[in-house]
Amino acid sequence: MSGEGRPDLRPELDGCQNLKLAVVATKWHKKITDSLVERALAAAEDAGLEEKPTLVRVAGAIELPVMAQALARSRRGRRARRGHPRRDAAFRVRL
Repeated sequence: MSGEGRPDLRPELDGCQNLKLAVVATKWHKKITDSLVERALAAAEDAGLEEKPTLVRVAGAIELPVMAQALARSRRGRRARRGHPRRDAAFRVRL
């Protein structure tokens, strides 16, 4: 993966320091998903988040939307699975 053709975009990230973020990734194809997770966490760090993002690993692609939904719902006052704290955003890392 050369990265050729990848856009060189730097979004404006002012005002997101207080966001609470969760990253959900599969355990499947760990070599690939580890790289994706690393970049997601680096982007969160570049945004200057005050709190480290929650990282949740799930078995496979079927569990990704289920866990992302549980984390998103926990933001609205419902409790997420496995006691994860409330988050403003949750996104899935998949192939």
